[in-house]
Amino acid sequence: MAEELTRPVNLDDIHRLHPWPARYGDGKKLEYLWHFELKAPPAEVWRITADTSRLNRALGTAEMHFAERDGQVRGWSKNGGVRHEWVEVPWNWVAGEWLESVRVYERGFMKVMHGVQRVEPLAGGGSRFTAYFGFLPRGTIGATAIKLGFP
Repeated sequence: MAEELTRPVNLDDIHRLHPWPARYGDGKKLEYLWHFELKAPPAEVWRITADTSRLNRALGTAEMHFAERDGQVRGWSKNGGVRHEWVEVPWNWVAGEWLESVRVYERGFMKVMHGVQRVEPLAGGGSRFTAYFGFLPRGTIGATAIKLGFP
């Protein structure tokens, strides 16, 4: 791993290791960070969590639809009765360690979503899975909807 920490990463670590792209980083963000210590080895945790389509289905998230248009991957889904449309920025990852995604929304509760998943080995065996979601909401209603959806 590029950088090993013996403690769980915090928001400062996430900001340093996976900074928001400068052109999308302005404004008040809503940020959520979760850690899970698991008995499974890192390779197994990565295999399950890196398949984000399968993970989203297992979590019961709204079905997402994708199409390429003008050289960009565009997506849409319907959450909270509202249609969300976005441009999927190409993902970054180091296989077996971390992945990050950015979505730039043209419609819906958000302007931008920045997601990070990290899988790290634990000294005594097993893994730590970290999930970060940061949102730049679209106004007060968007911020309220995000807060209701991410308790």
